[in-house]
Amino acid sequence: MKKIAYLLFICLFAACSNDEEKAYLIGTDRETEAWLANGLVADAEATTIVLGIKHLPGRISTICHEDWIEISQHDPEVSPTTTDIVVKISSNDGWERRQATLTISTSEVARKVVITQRAKERMQPKDAVSYIGNEGGEFPVDLKANVPGEIKVSLSFDNDKEWLAFEGVILDHLNPQNPECGLHFKALPNNGTGRICVVKITAEGSKASTEFCIIQQPRQFNEEETINIENAGTLDVLLGSDINNIRNIRRVTLTGQMNGLDWTALRRFFYKGVAADPKPEEYPVVLDLADVVSVYGDRSYYHSYGYKSEDAEFIVSQDYEIPDYALEQCVNLMDIILPKTTIKIGNSALANNKNLKAISIPDNVEIIEYGAFQGCHELSHVDISDSSSLRRLGRYAFSGCGPIEFMNLPISLTDTDGGHLSIPIKEMKVHWPVPPELRVPPTVKEGGKLYVPKGSASLYRETAGWNRFPVIEEYE
Repeated sequence: MKKIAYLLFICLFAACSNDEEKAYLIGTDRETEAWLANGLVADAEATTIVLGIKHLPGRISTICHEDWIEISQHDPEVSPTTTDIVVKISSNDGWERRQATLTISTSEVARKVVITQRAKERMQPKDAVSYIGNEGGEFPVDLKANVPGEIKVSLSFDNDKEWLAFEGVILDHLNPQNPECGLHFKALPNNGTGRICVVKITAEGSKASTEFCIIQQPRQFNEEETINIENAGTLDVLLGSDINNIRNIRRVTLTGQMNGLDWTALRRFFYKGVAADPKPEEYPVVLDLADVVSVYGDRSYYHSYGYKSEDAEFIVSQDYEIPDYALEQCVNLMDIILPKTTIKIGNSALANNKNLKAISIPDNVEIIEYGAFQGCHELSHVDISDSSSLRRLGRYAFSGCGPIEFMNLPISLTDTDGGHLSIPIKEMKVHWPVPPELRVPPTVKEGGKLYVPKGSASLYRETAGWNRFPVIEEYE
């Protein structure tokens, strides 16, 4: 009887020993074990998760074939039967959730962990700017959204007039498997210049939001138009994107403030004279900028609203400046009145305008930079008054013009850029009692006259460059 009992004990001990040595993979805590059993769910942001695994002594292996997951191991020194598996998950920038399978195994046992990463909740219109016609009416805007709650829309206008209404989401487009939907709007007809509405979209129960702009084209322009730029950086919206409509205008008067973006938009009126352009006489433009104030900057007034305009080609580096190259090679520019407040005319600002015949320099202008009017072959009348503030005339400012019938150089002019006066001229009036030294004198046409202060004629006749004028007369 004792022998039988002993044998039973030996068998029971052996069974217990085999159970203890049976291979296993379990979590070191309840949270890890729950992940092993039910899968792991991560938010859209990049994250790192550590899985503590208990196992028999020896190495364990991990396999995951998705490139958005990086797996590494760390074996704590405290126990040869514990391994930390470090799971690094990159951010999910897609529109839908994604899944991967992580396999954890030894030579005898394996467990699979399903990793699910949520997509970042977001909304994105098809276009950052949607243009609609001046006739108004109903229209959709395509929107991509993966938010769970109801979409909310708010509208902000550039003035007090509410010309646009949100009519709702086009439900036929909503599909849980497809983030595309449509927003339904209704606009009033536009009888003025172009206008803009900023649309802000939010969703109930979500932090996601987005903005886009709807621009309504202006009415059909007439041959003569006056456009007030109330805020600098808005002319591109006021003119609209329809070049053919803009080029209905033959004479445009602009008032208000203009920055670099507005000077860029102004180029929409003009051709550069390439072969595909119509002849300049088919589309002549007269530009009146007398009551414009050129101001520093190059951003859209609506930049803070999320409106992304075209990049400014011209930078106004200081107030009251016509920027460098702003109206260069506008072959259909027939006449221009410069802003009365102008202090500086930039490098080549109005160069190579082959149909420009006359220009009046405002009295406030202090600087005319390098090549400002260079290559204006038809420019023959330049009006600079005795009360002009002009103090610097850059080299080649009027090179290749005219010849100019008459030019007055005021007493305030003290800087001719190293004595460069390469001006084709018939008659010139100067106010210096003593003739300044010239490195490049004017190109004097046949019969040219020079008018000089009383008592200085002999000095001018004896000075190189100035003595090219065949007739030098004194004035009181």
